[in-house]
Amino acid sequence: MNNVHNAEFEMLRTRRFAQKLKGHYSNGKDEVFAHHIIQSFPPDAKITKEQAHEIGEKMMLQFTEGKHEFVIATHVDKGHLHNHIIFNATSNVDLKKFRWKKVTASLLYKISNDVSLEYGIEPIKSTLDSKYKAYEKYRKEMTFSNEIKQRLNFLISQSSSFEDFQRKLPLLNLQGDFYTKSGKLKKYATYKLLDFPQQRAKRDATLSKKGDYLLKNLEEQFKKNEVVLSEDELIEGYEKIKRDVFALPDVEIIIEPWQVSQQDEDFIYLTFDYGIKNQGEVRIHKSQFLTQEDGNYKLQLKHSDFFLLVDSEHQSKSRYIKSSVLVEQLTTDNLRPPTKFYSARKEFIFALDSLNFLAQKNIHTGEQVEDYFSVLKNKLEESAQAIENVDRKIEAVVEQYKYKNPSLEIKKKLEGLYLQNDELKALHQEITKTIDQVEQISEYSLGHKERLQYIPKEKQEQKQSPKY
Repeated sequence: MNNVHNAEFEMLRTRRFAQKLKGHYSNGKDEVFAHHIIQSFPPDAKITKEQAHEIGEKMMLQFTEGKHEFVIATHVDKGHLHNHIIFNATSNVDLKKFRWKKVTASLLYKISNDVSLEYGIEPIKSTLDSKYKAYEKYRKEMTFSNEIKQRLNFLISQSSSFEDFQRKLPLLNLQGDFYTKSGKLKKYATYKLLDFPQQRAKRDATLSKKGDYLLKNLEEQFKKNEVVLSEDELIEGYEKIKRDVFALPDVEIIIEPWQVSQQDEDFIYLTFDYGIKNQGEVRIHKSQFLTQEDGNYKLQLKHSDFFLLVDSEHQSKSRYIKSSVLVEQLTTDNLRPPTKFYSARKEFIFALDSLNFLAQKNIHTGEQVEDYFSVLKNKLEESAQAIENVDRKIEAVVEQYKYKNPSLEIKKKLEGLYLQNDELKALHQEITKTIDQVEQISEYSLGHKERLQYIPKEKQEQKQSPKY
């Protein structure tokens, strides 16, 4: 900018030049010409007005990457120093419009804190997390959907009819809306959590692409349930499934100390490389980490997790990333393969708990039992196939490098594959043992069964347990 007193004129000329060059003309209606930013400093900040102005200038050069004209006015009339900043929405370098995104304000706040720190101004801890407001809001929305599905899955498996299903919904703090004002059944139901700050109810059609929660499909699922938990047993049963199944992560990866850029009381910040020479930082709550004896961490994630990636240099490139993207990059960086078999374990434990419940109710045959036994057999086959796949990978690595001195990269790769193999074999043995116990007390083998029998685990441990 040539003259601060002509700031408005120069910014408008930049906009006009961009329109002429690109051929995109606008009458100005609903157009954003410039953005106004207020940067405030604590009353006890030991800086001069000149330094406050400097901080504002450094912040804006980093924030706009030097591509937008701006003007700063430092005020001293409010008992604390603060800057009023106007910057041109049209770039005077690439002539592109600045797009204010959901994360822009939080990114600007981070830059302001970083620059202020150079002048001895500590960011206020209570507001440090404000840069993640948009992220937390979006995360909550996703959490609502997953929590609703989790509770619905359990209720559907423990309801004998649609009426029974409706009665049990409030027990798990779920509100369902099924009927029109005239009393007719709606085409789409909506659900809302009563113990979460959920504002908008979720429609059943949006919870599953397969239509698992559509009203027209629920009745068929209820018919399969010969016996279900009573209303008195429901909450205790759900809490058990929550502990045994839903709390398990979907994937687990190793994080080495050099991948941690910083940590505070609640969070660990991981260095994240992406694209060509791009680097950022991802913040993850400490509750998702397990500290290992060798100094490494185990990071446990769910497929539904997502994180805010803050680009270190180009703030405009910051964005949300899924856990799958995070896993791929972090494991590529440290050469340690992830463990990805918890979904099989979840289904196995859920089926086993369900069979235990049915056995306690003296139910040993029928469609319900058949379905859960099928899950056990499927998980057994899946784990066997997974073990074979890992064995082939190990064999291929050994064959390729057995005539060479193994590098650190190869050692880490094999270490990760061996760990995967051990975990999968433990799961396979667990499923095999369960099926063997069931077969021992069955009249027919699992492959040719007409009547299936099962004995609860706690009764198997008794010496004189009754046989069903």
